[in-house]
Amino acid sequence: MSGIERWTGLSALGAVADYSWGDAPGWYEAGALPLISLPPLAEQRRIVAKVEQLMALVDALETQLAASRATAANLLSALVAELT
Repeated sequence: MSGIERWTGLSALGAVADYSWGDAPGWYEAGALPLISLPPLAEQRRIVAKVEQLMALVDALETQLAASRATAANLLSALVAELT
């Protein structure tokens, strides 16, 4: 499953894009959903690739933060043990 499907559960790169330029089904015209314009497919893919790149960076930073917190806790425990 690619990025957009994973995040939204639907394909903005597929079915939704089919209706973004005016040929909407009848329920759409009845006001069920607001009209949105999607960027071209190539731009959507570029955006998804960039978001996935940034999410990988966030994951790496979260891992580093968890390791730093564990190290700080270990140092604090060692310091308390040394002082008592």
